[in-house]
Amino acid sequence: MFSSLARTLTAATVLTAIVLPAVDAQANPPDDTTVVALTGDASPDGNGTLSSIFRPVINNHGHIVFDAFMADSTQGTADDRVKLFYHLDGQPSEVLLREGQTAPDGNGIVEVGSLPSLNNAGDIAFTIRINVGTTLKHRAVIYREAGTTNLSTIARSGETAPDGTNVFTKVSSLSADVFSEVSLNESGQIAFSAGLGPTFGTTIVDTSGVFRSDGTAGGLEEITSSGDAPSDGNGTFTFIGNNILIDDTNRVIFGSSTEVVGTPFDYGFFISDGTAAPDPITRYGQTVLGGNGSIDSYPYFPTSISPAGQMVFQASYLGVGGGLPDGEGVFIANPTGEPTAIIHTGQTAPDGNGTFADPTDVSYLPLNSSGQLAFRAKLTGTALGTADNAGIFLYDPIGGLMQVAREGQAAPDGDGKFAGEFNFGQIAINEHGQIIFIADYTDTDGGSADDSALLFYDPVQGLLTVVRKGDAFLGSTITGFDALISDDVTTTGLNDLGQVGYSFELADGRSGVAVWTIPTPSTTAVLGLLAPLLFRRRG
Repeated sequence: MFSSLARTLTAATVLTAIVLPAVDAQANPPDDTTVVALTGDASPDGNGTLSSIFRPVINNHGHIVFDAFMADSTQGTADDRVKLFYHLDGQPSEVLLREGQTAPDGNGIVEVGSLPSLNNAGDIAFTIRINVGTTLKHRAVIYREAGTTNLSTIARSGETAPDGTNVFTKVSSLSADVFSEVSLNESGQIAFSAGLGPTFGTTIVDTSGVFRSDGTAGGLEEITSSGDAPSDGNGTFTFIGNNILIDDTNRVIFGSSTEVVGTPFDYGFFISDGTAAPDPITRYGQTVLGGNGSIDSYPYFPTSISPAGQMVFQASYLGVGGGLPDGEGVFIANPTGEPTAIIHTGQTAPDGNGTFADPTDVSYLPLNSSGQLAFRAKLTGTALGTADNAGIFLYDPIGGLMQVAREGQAAPDGDGKFAGEFNFGQIAINEHGQIIFIADYTDTDGGSADDSALLFYDPVQGLLTVVRKGDAFLGSTITGFDALISDDVTTTGLNDLGQVGYSFELADGRSGVAVWTIPTPSTTAVLGLLAPLLFRRRG
C-alpha cells in the first residue's frame, strides 16, 4: 500500500518503550494511538532526517523495530539506511547500525539487512549483506543481547561451520542465498539454516544444515545437515528448507526432503533439541482424519510453531477409507499419534453456510501457546456464491472453530462490506487469541479513498478498526498503511498487550509509525481527564 516506498526494504531498527492509557471502547483509532516516529525527525546521531519509515515489529514491553531511510545524510545513498534504537523512557536514542559503516566483525562495509526478530527481553537477531570490495557479497547472522550495545556476528559466509570441514556458502534450497531468516526464542536462542560447501564463491551447493546459537562466542552448534538420518532411520536429509523455527525450550523445527530407498520423493517436518537425531513430526504417508486419509504433499513448506512447541502445517491427503475423498487440510501436530485436523475439504463452515473448499490456500498459520490458530480460507456451496465464499476463522481447542470475518459481512464501522477471497490479508495472533489482519472493502462511502483497514479481533469486543484509509490523522488524512503480519511471534506488529504497531502514509506526504492499543471501557469523566494525553508525540 506504500507506492512511494518503492526502494528495497532494508533493515533499520527502532526500539521504543511505550505506555498507553486506557480509553473508551467507542473511541476512533487516532484517539487510541501514539505516534512513535514521523518523517522529518532527526537521526539520533545527527546524520540526516527520517524520510521513509516502514512497518514495525513490537514486543510486550512496547519496544518497536522498524525500517527507515534517511534524507540529507552525509554520504547520500551510501549511508541513508539505518538501524535505530529509540527509548521513550528518557534514555538517549542511538544509531544501532548504519549502511556504509564497518561490519560488526570489522571485515567489510554494511549494505543492507533483514527485518530483525525481537523477543520480549529485547534481544534482536537479523541477517545483513556486506560489501567486501568484490562483486561477491558476504552475508552474516547478527545478534544483539538486550541491555548491551554490541552487535555480535554469529555466522558469516566463508567462515568454517561447526563441523570443522565445510564453510557457510550459497545453497539452492535458499534461492542461492547463504542463510535463511533467523528464528529467535524468549531465552535469546537463535536458529537458522545455511548452505555448506568446501569454499564460498559463485558455485551453488545442494548441501545445507540447521544451526542453533546462544548468541555467545563459540555458542554456535549444528543440529543436523544433509546426509544425516532422522531418529527413525528412514532415509537421509537432502534439501533442508528455509523456514527454521525454535520454541521456548530451545527445540528446533525444520522441514526437509529425505532420500528414502524405493521412494521417488519424500518430505517431512522434524524436531530436535540438539542432543540426538531429529525426530519426525509428520511426513509423507502419515495417516490423518481417523485413518481415513494419508498425507500426499505439503503445499507450503513453511509452517509455524507456538512458544510451547506445537506445530501447525498444511497438507494434501489421499482418501484411504471411510468414503473420504482426496482433499486438503490444516493440522496441528501432536507428539504421538495422528495430527489434529483443524479443517479439511468438505468440512462445514462454523455458521453452516458452505463448506471449506481450499483449506491450504493460506501462507501463514499463526498459532499460540493455547493451541489457538487463525487462518483465512475459501468456501464453496455458500448462500451467495462468490459474494460470501471467503473468510477469516479462529480455532480454539476448547471452543472449536469460529468465524471472525466473512466476505460480504458489514465493516465494523458500518461503512462498506468485506471484499472477496484475495482481499483478506495475512493474520497474526497473540497469546490471548487476539488477531490482526488487513482487509479490503467494497461499497464504501469514499470508494477507493476509504476501501481498506487494519483490523483487530478480540474474543470479547469483536472486530475493531485500528486504522482505515480516509481517517483524519495529524491534521491530514490516512492514504495508506501497513503492518508486519507474520506467524512468527518475534516478527510481528501485534503483542500480547493488545497493542498494534503499524506504518502510515498521509495525504500531505508525511509518513510514520504509530502504536494502537485496544480500547478499555471507561467512564466519560475519566475519558475527559485522559483526553489530553491520548494523542501525543514523543518529546
